[in-house]
Amino acid sequence: MTDIALIWNADIREWDIALDGADLLMDDGLQTAAVLSLFCDRRAAADDVLPRGATDKRGWWGDHVPTLLDGNIAPPARIGSRMWLLQQERQLPSLLPRVKGYLAEALSWMVDAGFATSLDISASFPRKGWLAWQVLAHRPDGGVTPFGGQIPWGL
Repeated sequence: MTDIALIWNADIREWDIALDGADLLMDDGLQTAAVLSLFCDRRAAADDVLPRGATDKRGWWGDHVPTLLDGNIAPPARIGSRMWLLQQERQLPSLLPRVKGYLAEALSWMVDAGFATSLDISASFPRKGWLAWQVLAHRPDGGVTPFGGQIPWGL
């Protein structure tokens, strides 16, 4: 799987497309796919409690469109993460299982599609105002692809 690489630009604190000379930098690993899976908003489920002040369930319109799989209509393939639902939650250890669950949900396609055999996911609050997460994607060839990061929390 090859994607246009998304690289963290610390100067502007955003993911950005990078160049490789005159061409776009490409990513043959899972990093860019993981970034898109984790930092795009997945539509909230019918029973999800929306953050205070939120009125829409966000998400991508394609989440409503059934897919054609081997000649059969399949349920829509959902993309993104529901982490946005937790944006106003307090930084408590009891929140970490929900964080890990949303991370696993957003990345489960990697196992379903055969790009990984399993995922080890951890999350923590290393200091006030920050959430850290780490994923180890165990690949079918026996290799392990690590990715993770830290994001501001509750600021």
